[in-house]
Amino acid sequence: MQKKPVLIGIGIIIVALGVYFLTSNSPTLPSPIKRRVSYGFEVKNNSNSLLENIEVQVFAPLQSTPFQNRLSISSTPKSTLRSDSLSFFLTIPPYGTKVLTIKSKLELFPRAYIRGGSIDITHLKDEPYVDLNNQGIEPILPEIQKETPLLTSQSIFEWIRANISHAGYLKKAKGTVYALTERKGDCTEFAALFTALARRSGIPTKAVSGFYVERDRFLRPIEYHTWNEAFIDDNWHLFDAHRGNALKDSDKYIAFGSVTEENSSEIAPLRFRSSNPQVSVRMR
Repeated sequence: MQKKPVLIGIGIIIVALGVYFLTSNSPTLPSPIKRRVSYGFEVKNNSNSLLENIEVQVFAPLQSTPFQNRLSISSTPKSTLRSDSLSFFLTIPPYGTKVLTIKSKLELFPRAYIRGGSIDITHLKDEPYVDLNNQGIEPILPEIQKETPLLTSQSIFEWIRANISHAGYLKKAKGTVYALTERKGDCTEFAALFTALARRSGIPTKAVSGFYVERDRFLRPIEYHTWNEAFIDDNWHLFDAHRGNALKDSDKYIAFGSVTEENSSEIAPLRFRSSNPQVSVRMR
């Protein structure tokens, strides 16, 4: 008469054990850090005329990447949100200045929280500032290419750290050719060279621009930074040869979009623009 309750009890235990093993062996999502940042711009009318309905477009934190999720964004004055940027429509008096302020709340992840992700052919091709056929690359390839894409990426990171020195801030992007010729550069050249060497090694790679942020704060233009993400083993991985971060601290990077314009690229994205040449924009 007691067999039925005993069998039910055994069944419950078996189901519980099965759930335990399934959940313990399945990958868990990394816990994100919540981060609040703000930044701003000064928009100046350099003419003696009243300018009306002037569009000023500025960059914004990306909505979603393998390492971040934008929870909210707001601005003063109000703006129109596009996927990677904000558009303001302003009336500015003669020689007047408007101040734009943007605030955003994000989740930042210590490792990619989205497995897989999208890659396209551009992640393996030439682009402005990334010259895959530069003759300076050829002698380096036998030294950096290893048994696996992950080991190769780490080897590229280490080679750049050992052979390229920091040149201080460069006002204009110079890219792979300058980095290989002069053996120096700022974060843009470090990222361009990492991109070129990784793509030549068959690793889909992109440059990402934004800010390195360790706490909630106001972002300054001098802090604008560029790093790399490489697609390895069905996932994106962060490499920052300039700061010396490989496969770590991804929850301290906030990726920003760019303002679309011809001749811009991942290596040298456009951060803001005005629809009127008489209006200047400055990040403050």
